[in-house]
Amino acid sequence: MAPQSTRCSSIIEESRDGDKSDFSFQVLSSVVQFHDFNIGDMSSVKKLAVKALAFLYPRLVDNYLHPKLAAKTPELPQDILLLQQTPCLLYTSESAGAMAMGLYSLAEKKAYTLTLPDPPICSRHIIGSSYGWIITADERSELHLLNPITGEQIDLPSVTTIEQVKPIFDDAGAICSYEYSWYSGDHVESDTPSIFVVSELRDLLFHKAFLSSDPSMGDYFVVVIHNPHAQLSFGEIHEFDLGAPAATQKITFGKVKNCNFETIYMVQASCGELLQIWRDENLAEGDEDDESDSDPDHRTRVYITSFKVHKVEPTSKTLVEMSSLGENVLFLGKNRSLCLSAAEYPQLKANHIYFSDDNELITGFKYTRRDIGVFDMENNSTEEIVSPQLWSNWPAPVWLVPNPRRRSSLCC
Repeated sequence: MAPQSTRCSSIIEESRDGDKSDFSFQVLSSVVQFHDFNIGDMSSVKKLAVKALAFLYPRLVDNYLHPKLAAKTPELPQDILLLQQTPCLLYTSESAGAMAMGLYSLAEKKAYTLTLPDPPICSRHIIGSSYGWIITADERSELHLLNPITGEQIDLPSVTTIEQVKPIFDDAGAICSYEYSWYSGDHVESDTPSIFVVSELRDLLFHKAFLSSDPSMGDYFVVVIHNPHAQLSFGEIHEFDLGAPAATQKITFGKVKNCNFETIYMVQASCGELLQIWRDENLAEGDEDDESDSDPDHRTRVYITSFKVHKVEPTSKTLVEMSSLGENVLFLGKNRSLCLSAAEYPQLKANHIYFSDDNELITGFKYTRRDIGVFDMENNSTEEIVSPQLWSNWPAPVWLVPNPRRRSSLCC
């Protein structure tokens, strides 16, 4: 039998005389995964993938990838350069240090280490993950976008652009604290503003953030769900008809329940249906807070997490509870909610929910073991992602779909 690299190289060589654009990434993906070969050294497969991409799409590596990424490819998950990257768990750990994060690949069941730029990632709050970028809040409560794969970072507009936040300056003209007003669009919790030092505001203000699109590909905007009262949280679903002579709007689905004690996610299924998922967290029996500990950060909590999945019926404006996800797989947490097909991602478990901790009280219990796992819809049970735990409890881990594209070459 010919060596595997020879057979794959021959496929690449044969494309020289044809139209390179016809040689799709899906074909390359099947070649690299080697379904028909007995692979011994996966690192050679990764190197071949980069070589194939560089030949078939000469500007791909130069334009899309970080200059040093191709050389580092063997140190990253094997599907990092392919169209359909499997979600990974991004986390901090003492062993990685303050300037690095761990990346646990579900596809390979293997951990990698990524070195990141300042400010130190361990000093930040992670409030979102979308399109391979994470949204972080630094020690001055300012927001940044960061692509952990390429190392690119984008500073977002100041936190003082949020209506309820006003800066307070010291004698030197530097911001020393913030005035925070307790009102939302339809509710005033208090007429008296509170004063927070710059590092404390983020604990209270930010709940979650996500992106409208991939910053690597062009224009985008950031949506921040923030307090008071989780403004911009999902309440009603609006539909816009942009094809009509005049754009029309209608409420597809109104507010359906009080979610003071549950977290609600909205996600589009792979078949196009809209799903609403309720996440319920209850303290484990006998696991109450230790009030003798004066530092709430060091009080421990263990939760029992369960999920209910509903299909949204837009015509009748009702919810229909589903007992099974079928071949679908959900990823929920601080990330942009995802619904994937296990048929396209065979490394994932069908009819399961992969979840990370996004409890709104998370900043008050930074040293508590994080609520992370895989929920089986069939028997309502939860299993661990990996044991023993690889990550530190703070900042809380988040799901990430690795994105190797560079922004600078496409968006300058």
